[in-house]
Amino acid sequence: MTAKRKLEEKKKWIIGICLVLGIIFLILSEYPFGDKTNSAKETVFDETAYTADLENRLCGILEKMEGVSQVSVMITLEGGISYQYASQTAKSLSGEKESWESFLTMQEDSAGQTQPILTQTRLPKVKGASVVCKGAENENLRRRIIGLVASTLDLNENQIYVTE
Repeated sequence: MTAKRKLEEKKKWIIGICLVLGIIFLILSEYPFGDKTNSAKETVFDETAYTADLENRLCGILEKMEGVSQVSVMITLEGGISYQYASQTAKSLSGEKESWESFLTMQEDSAGQTQPILTQTRLPKVKGASVVCKGAENENLRRRIIGLVASTLDLNENQIYVTE
């Protein structure tokens, strides 16, 4: 075997190895290392935890009122969480007929996936509150409790019940 032939065979091996490595890298680039499907940190809304947090915070502030003790609060919610996304509106003409279409505005996240742009998250609205506590038999204190709950949760007084 001549030196020229050995060199040509070596080139073929190098080209073959490069081709195999290229295919391997191509396959590996498509493989999702880590969690690429949820790279935008999605948080799942937990209605029970949200309600419990509101109740605990309200109990804490009510217990600081003079004459109020052993507070228990129950809050009810109306509806659920809602999301608002950025959108674009386009006008289209078909003959003499005019129509408008809305499209979500999309963006590419760090994982290369297209996601709609979230502009606002609305938590559920508080529908009502019940308060059971020591000291509520005093009408003046009961009115102050109702006032505090109404202003804290943005409720009307008829949406709040206070008893001992």
